[in-house]
Amino acid sequence: MTIKFGYSSLTYHAKCRLYQRTNITDDVLRKLLDRNAYISLGMETVFDREHCLFYSQPDNECFVAVQDSMTGEVVTVLPLDYHKTLSWKVDKKFYYEIDEEFLRRAKVLAKCNVDPDSMAFQMSLKIRFLNSKDAICSKTLKKFPAELYEYNPYVLINNQQKILNIVSRWMKGKEVKKVIDIYISLGRKSRPHFVGKEVIDELNSIRIQTSREVLWINQ
Repeated sequence: MTIKFGYSSLTYHAKCRLYQRTNITDDVLRKLLDRNAYISLGMETVFDREHCLFYSQPDNECFVAVQDSMTGEVVTVLPLDYHKTLSWKVDKKFYYEIDEEFLRRAKVLAKCNVDPDSMAFQMSLKIRFLNSKDAICSKTLKKFPAELYEYNPYVLINNQQKILNIVSRWMKGKEVKKVIDIYISLGRKSRPHFVGKEVIDELNSIRIQTSREVLWINQ
């Protein structure tokens, strides 16, 4: 864990916004930023400003500190609804949407002494299926660093051939009676992003064909 002692500071404007919009002190915010206890939402590359999602314990909610990455100065502090309208300023985004999983991780980082690197986002490719006893089962098939897919589940979902290859390889030798759905998740509280029906239909077609071949071999 890298701690940047004394790196962060607040401009007069940022202090005014902090005390106007939150109940956290500037000293606590500086310490959160110095020990990287926040979720990076991305960079304004023109101005070298990082948008930092942090959790305020007195408010029990999250805010965004906009920090100059060169000087360490926080130039403003934004509520999430304000940030949403200004997110077009972020040239290099590290998120697709700020959902409950982002808020959960920011809270963990603020309240617990954990390594920020351990909170790096991963995309999980998951399957729900019926087994041979008609029981609904679920399985995480593979995890990918989210940054490889621009933190956007649909970048991976649109790569249908990759998903087909991963799932069809996994199904070999498994008791899969029917594939129900395939989806991508970025964490326990992220909403699932589902793969299209055409992929599910093709996987079930592959499963049926494989079952027939196995039956023929065993006759």
